[in-house]
Amino acid sequence: MTSPMPVPPYPHPAPPGAWPRSPAALARATAVLLGLVVATDLFACYADLLEMDVTKDLVDGVVGDDVIDRADHADDLYGLSGILQGVALVATMVVYLCWLWRVRVNAGVFDASRQRMRLGWTIGGWFCPV
Repeated sequence: MTSPMPVPPYPHPAPPGAWPRSPAALARATAVLLGLVVATDLFACYADLLEMDVTKDLVDGVVGDDVIDRADHADDLYGLSGILQGVALVATMVVYLCWLWRVRVNAGVFDASRQRMRLGWTIGGWFCPV
């Protein structure tokens, strides 16, 4: 005698006020911003190479106004690259988390019974991964 197959749970209704919305625009914006992060990282690598080049000249004993001007320029680019990287990363994080929230809300609308965690953990899990 075989035991009956377990019956899968019926889907729970969607939370009140929830309605599926397309996450496509946020996904494209996230992809573009990730490309911007890559571009700012490459710019930071360029600034690092300029810093190393000037530092090598200073260690080798090269003196003159040219070296000082190059050092100032390299320092300015290095500082600018750090600011650009920070802005790009924060913007990407915000847009990505908006996309993730939208996808999670849609998942709850389609079948709320399949979601083990509450909606707030979509973002909370990023700041408290344990």
